[in-house]
Amino acid sequence: SSWNNANPRYHAPRVAGQTYNYLVAALTGYQNGERNRPSMRAQGESLSEADIRDIAAFLSSLKVAE
Repeated sequence: SSWNNANPRYHAPRVAGQTYNYLVAALTGYQNGERNRPSMRAQGESLSEADIRDIAAFLSSLKVAE
């Protein structure tokens, strides 16, 4: 892949094309500490509920190349 992960030792899952509900749950989990990946939690803590819904809507609308 041409995308470079900031931490190459950590496998980052593909989020494009995931379901809206999964993405809302994941981002909310980072926001409230239920998910504890430090770099994602730092991002999630700064998101509003509207931000989470907007991000989830965008990412779930993306097509994934097979």
